[in-house]
Amino acid sequence: MKKNTTKTFTVQVKLATTNTHKAFIEKSFYFAEIIYNEVAKYAMKQIRKLEMDSRYKKAKGKERTALINEYNLNQSGLYAFCKVIGKKYKKYLDSITVQAIADRVLVSVEKYLYKNGKRLHFKKHGDLDTIQGKTNINKLNYNKENNIVRFMNMK
Repeated sequence: MKKNTTKTFTVQVKLATTNTHKAFIEKSFYFAEIIYNEVAKYAMKQIRKLEMDSRYKKAKGKERTALINEYNLNQSGLYAFCKVIGKKYKKYLDSITVQAIADRVLVSVEKYLYKNGKRLHFKKHGDLDTIQGKTNINKLNYNKENNIVRFMNMK
């Protein structure tokens, strides 16, 4: 995975929301957990298939990486899977945010495959405490001049 060289920051602000906004945000977090778990479940299934492949046990270096890519255990493979499941939740989470969720799963996959991670973890209801985008120009952003957080079509 290509290293991100852009500086990123976390901004924590108290939101002035209506009950409608609050319900929308809670649903968005709930659906983000579902997407995370679906991507993790898909990755675990692919890892099991990879580990059952006799070529993988013998492979080293580039050959091993090629097999990992063959089983879609890379960024583009997880994005392709997310594209399908993300459509179901597009009212609550845009595609860039769904890809950011896939990136979080990819970090776990890479730890498992390359750094002797024990297993992939799933999110319990309420475990996911952040939803992130990849840039500040998609449907999740913060305008510091106006002190406005925009999420999907809400301000």
